[in-house]
Amino acid sequence: MSHVLAPPSTPSTPALPRGARRVAWLLMGMAMLLGVLALLAVAALSAARAYVAGEGQWSRAQKTATLALVQYLQTGDEAQYRAFERELAVPLADRRAREALDRGAADDARQAFLDGRNHPDDVAGMVGLYRCCHSLPLMAESVAIWREADGLVAELQALAADARARPPDTRAALLPHVLALDARLTPLEQRFSASLGLASRLTATALVAALVVSALLFGLAAARLVMRRAREDLAAHQAVQRSEALFRSVWETSIDGAVIIDAGSTIRFANPALHALLGHAPGSLAGQPVAVMQPEALQGPHAAGLARHVATGEKRQDWRGVQTLARHADGRELSVEIRFSRFELDGETLFVGFVHDLTERRAAERVAAEHRRLQEVDRARSEFLARMSHELRTPLNAVLGFTDLVRSGHSGPVNPEQVRQLGFVSGAGRHLLALIDDLLTLSRLDAGRLTLSVQPLDLAELTTEVAAQLRPQAAARGLGLTVSAPATLPWHGDRQKLAQVLHNLVAHALRGATHGDVEIGAHLAGRSLVLAVRDHGPGVPEAQRALLFQPFQPLDSGAAHAQEGTGLGLYLSSQLVALMNGSLHHEAPEDGGSRFVVELEPL
Repeated sequence: MSHVLAPPSTPSTPALPRGARRVAWLLMGMAMLLGVLALLAVAALSAARAYVAGEGQWSRAQKTATLALVQYLQTGDEAQYRAFERELAVPLADRRAREALDRGAADDARQAFLDGRNHPDDVAGMVGLYRCCHSLPLMAESVAIWREADGLVAELQALAADARARPPDTRAALLPHVLALDARLTPLEQRFSASLGLASRLTATALVAALVVSALLFGLAAARLVMRRAREDLAAHQAVQRSEALFRSVWETSIDGAVIIDAGSTIRFANPALHALLGHAPGSLAGQPVAVMQPEALQGPHAAGLARHVATGEKRQDWRGVQTLARHADGRELSVEIRFSRFELDGETLFVGFVHDLTERRAAERVAAEHRRLQEVDRARSEFLARMSHELRTPLNAVLGFTDLVRSGHSGPVNPEQVRQLGFVSGAGRHLLALIDDLLTLSRLDAGRLTLSVQPLDLAELTTEVAAQLRPQAAARGLGLTVSAPATLPWHGDRQKLAQVLHNLVAHALRGATHGDVEIGAHLAGRSLVLAVRDHGPGVPEAQRALLFQPFQPLDSGAAHAQEGTGLGLYLSSQLVALMNGSLHHEAPEDGGSRFVVELEPL
């Protein structure tokens, strides 16, 4: 490695003569003492200034509160009384602060000063000044004025309370008392400011005197200093050491690789991060040609470009960020970004480059591209499901319509057995239509296009219709289907989606039931609507209950028809109920079976 980049040697530190060292220690002690005195004086001045500023806040608040109280006495406007209370809170907070300090409760005093609109940065100084100096003559006078003013503010507060309790037409009689109190408060405020101002001026005078005396002492001590040149050299040497230490710290701890090369493409320095990035042993790159870091195809163009730049200063790339390839020690190529610049050191042209590994960025870009591709596939799937659901619904509705027409006898007489069989056809068709509706709803949910159509409806009528549609399926399985609801049950909601939810829950109950009736219940609980579907099957095993409202999860409850269906009904029902401002949950009755409960709030 070139000497220009080699670590600097550590020369011996020049020593100061003994007499100079004694004077230096003396100066340091005096400087520390002066610094402490100066800090104390500045803190005292700052605190006094804070009290003056606080007095200004106190006075403004008191005057504003008095004006608001006068207007309240004249007009009876409650807003003015609230303004009076709000503004009077400032003097009252300052009184709480003083009382807290008198009893040694510094934390309470700080909060009270903040409540009194004092600046947060001033509060600590105000507390400290009061605690250390409140008994001194000037400060004691200010505190006495403060107490007297607090007494008048208390009288003003009492007058306000008296006015509030009086009939409105008698409140104006208190106006002279309020104005008299205000007139007594004004000179107290002026005396308080004058007292603190005098204390501040005396403190400033003492500070100036201390500074003058200290300056004289410093001048006498400085005259005895020797080896001025040695001290300056020492300071310069320490500055160079700090600069070199800072440079080396940044250089060696950088997470990006860093390299310095000369005009002949020789590596003069490479930091540890670059060795680690390219798989080389620490320190092994120094003195190597830069080609050791480059793929073979890039070595020729680099050498030509560097020679051209050194000769003419021409740049054909943006040096602030060049994306290229680097060669790892094991031969593989890495995608990197290099930012580099030219500099001169002792008349020699050098180039520094910072190498950032783009492997993770490239991997993230590939992941993002794959994510976008999957999103597009999902969008295409949703559109396909929507189109197919629409194409299936049209002929199926025709089948159901003609089946119901024949079953009703409008196309000719049918016997009871034919009516029963046509009922099976109608029930199966409506079951298939419900599955198609589920697929269509799923595609709309995925696409974010599902909306509500809220209108008045009768839930009792709706539950009866759903029960009638599914009763043939129940009969085919030897089950009953009962409805428990008031004669009428008015509600505002989306009729189609409520019917879809109820149809899915009843269909799920029919698949899980083994005996007895499937019970549909509907009632109002306060302002909420409660729908419940109960079956008497084996119920849902506890291990599978966490999967109840997950998509494509048909459950095995042990019933003969338990795994029929797509596994979408409960998932879509939960999503639709959530869209309608409600919740769907499962209960396991002690006597067996399952109970699904829908609770809806008004839309």
